[in-house]
Amino acid sequence: MVSAVSNTNAATNASSNASQSALSNNYELFLSILTTQIRNQDPLSPADASQYTEQLVQFSSVEQQIKANDQLETILNSINSLNASSFVNYIGSEVTVDVSISSLNGSSAQWKFEAEKAEDVLVYIYNAAGEEVYKGTDTVEAGENSFRWDGLSPDGRQQENGDYLLSVYTLSGDGTPGTNIPVQLKRTVDSVDFSTGSPILDVGGTRVFPGQVVAIGRRA
Repeated sequence: MVSAVSNTNAATNASSNASQSALSNNYELFLSILTTQIRNQDPLSPADASQYTEQLVQFSSVEQQIKANDQLETILNSINSLNASSFVNYIGSEVTVDVSISSLNGSSAQWKFEAEKAEDVLVYIYNAAGEEVYKGTDTVEAGENSFRWDGLSPDGRQQENGDYLLSVYTLSGDGTPGTNIPVQLKRTVDSVDFSTGSPILDVGGTRVFPGQVVAIGRRA
C-alpha cells in the first residue's frame, strides 16, 4: 500500500524533475549568452543600459519560474499524500456502491445488485448515448441478484462493445414501471490500489472507483 503511494509520488517527481532540468538548462544558457555579450561588446560603443535591464528582467523571470516549479512540486506531493491517506481510511468500512454501469465485451455484460424482496421487475439497458437498447422483465430475489445480458436488442441486433447502464423498476399490475430499484451493492472495502495513478477500491472482489461510492457506513 505505502509502496504504491510512493511509486505514484516518484512518478510525479520524475516528470517534474525532467521539466525542471530543461528549464534550468535554459537558465544556464541564458546566463552564458548574457555574460558573453557583455564581455565582447565594443567598449567604444557599449550596449544601451536599457537593453541589459530588459534582459535581466527576463533572467529574473526564469529564476522565479524555477523556484515556483519547486514549490508546486512540494505542494503536489503533499496533495498526493493527503489523497492517498484519505482513501486508505476507506479500508474496513462498509460502502454502498453504484454498479449500474457494466461493460459489454463480446456477447456478455453482467450486473450484480441487491433487492429488498422477491418480486417481478422491469429491466432497461441504455447505451452511452442514452438510447434504450433493451427492455425486458425478470424476477429478483431478496438479497443479491445477478442480471446477464447477451448484448442483443429486442429486434435481435448485436450491440457494440462498450459501457451500458442498467435500470431496474418494480413491475406494476398494469405492466408499467413502478418504483426504481437502485443498482447498488453493499460491501466492505478490502484494499485500495494506487498503481494506476488513480485510486481504485477493492470492494469484496469488485474493483470500483471512489466516485461510485454513494454511502459510507461504519467499519466492519
